[in-house]
Amino acid sequence: MLAAKLQGTTTCPKAKDVVNEMRVDRGLKMSYWQAWKARENAVEMVRGCPKNSYKLLPSYLVLIKEANPGTVTEYLVDDDGSFKYAFLALGPCLTEFSVMRKVIVVDCTFLTGKFKGALLSAICQDGNEQIYPLPFGIANGENDRSWEWFFCQLGSFIPDTADTVFISDRHASISRAIRKVYPSAKHGVCTYHLSKNLMTKFKCKRVTPLFKEAALAFTRSHFDRVFDHLRKIDEGVAKYLEEIDVRMWSRAYFEGCRYNIMTSNIVESWNSVLKGAKDYPIVPLFEHIRQTLTQASSTLRHLPSVGTSSDVLLPINND
Repeated sequence: MLAAKLQGTTTCPKAKDVVNEMRVDRGLKMSYWQAWKARENAVEMVRGCPKNSYKLLPSYLVLIKEANPGTVTEYLVDDDGSFKYAFLALGPCLTEFSVMRKVIVVDCTFLTGKFKGALLSAICQDGNEQIYPLPFGIANGENDRSWEWFFCQLGSFIPDTADTVFISDRHASISRAIRKVYPSAKHGVCTYHLSKNLMTKFKCKRVTPLFKEAALAFTRSHFDRVFDHLRKIDEGVAKYLEEIDVRMWSRAYFEGCRYNIMTSNIVESWNSVLKGAKDYPIVPLFEHIRQTLTQASSTLRHLPSVGTSSDVLLPINND
């Protein structure tokens, strides 16, 4: 019964809801433990065993490359054969990157399944400011090595040029990886995250509007005028922002061209789309991403069609 309800949805009932449903609809008494086990079994019936999913991943990546020419995949395991990293950039999504703005927003969201891990994403925008997903990576954690590996795979189709721009939060691992793999590219920080840090660190509401105005200023004269005003209100905030480097967060002093992309909101929006699938086993998670892009391609003319599920979907049951 539960498995039938899970088909085609990312939601999953809680154990207490299963107990109430059985009591009200079926007149049966069920313990919380029984409901929890039933829920876990139903999830595994529909989405497969998390452990077995790692065994299916290499075959899945081969099939998805066959169904989508130009797709870039990579898979890495430890010396003992345990999973380490996986990378997927669908060919249809790469074909039109050459006409997109060369501003790539990168971010990480943590997975909540049995084996945890991190989903690394790179997103850009087209000329109409629509979200355009690029590659995705799954790693056993967010650290220097995982981000460096991710950017190395990104480098196979996005060259290291002076007009390439990366936007992210201030995670140190991202900064180090960009400096190492993309030394010619420009790197800017998300002004939204930075404004939140200001509120947490200094708790001065008066400087937040001034910081935002300075960050969005188009001319250096406008920036200097607003920043001088901010300095008079709170010298500590001004010094903190200067130590971060105004070239990292201000549009006027940024050395590249970041257009209107001052925050990492576009990748946060994408992460929210995948929120319900963050506890999926690895193959169903990648397949959910592919299906989401397929649905988007039916409504966005500029996004090429991605191979259908019948082309690439593997059986994910315990057999």
